Amino acid sequence: MEQESHILFIDSYDSFTHNLVALCRKSLPTAHIHIIRNDSIDINALLPYLKYFSAIIVGPGPGSPLNPRDIGIVRDIWKLGDQHILPIFGVCLGLQSLAISYGARLKRLATVKHGQISTIYHTGTDLFKLVGEVEAVRYHSLHVTLDKENDQLRELAWAQDGRENGK
Repeated sequence: MEQESHILFIDSYDSFTHNLVALCRKSLPTAHIHIIRNDSIDINALLPYLKYFSAIIVGPGPGSPLNPRDIGIVRDIWKLGDQHILPIFGVCLGLQSLAISYGARLKRLATVKHGQISTIYHTGTDLFKLVGEVEAVRYHSLHVTLDKENDQLRELAWAQDGRENGK
């Protein structure tokens, strides 16, 4: 029998949140997805409850990962102590805020990718182990770049946009 898992989904006021939650529920039918808004609780109030979760999904949202009001509690999630560490998956603003907190630079895409399908290349490791070719719909106008010296983050997946946006 499969063990139930509880996933915390941090919503940053994005209309796509419920689509992502529906996909999670379809992919992980025994998981309980708990949604909180990024400004509904502070990190000290959340910490005692983290032990009940198997993972965290930090969802997309409008605004900038550089603006504390746009990301709320998300900025604190990346600084959790070892006793609270959980697998965390960031989507759009969530991923951007992770990268920024570890020294990445935020940039605007030269060519915005709204509703366009792209091939997503990946390392085939970690999250992408056993994953074949990926075609994904992209909907973003920002991206992050890692410094070559950054040893805290690794690029696991990317789109190759060539001249218009680079890697």
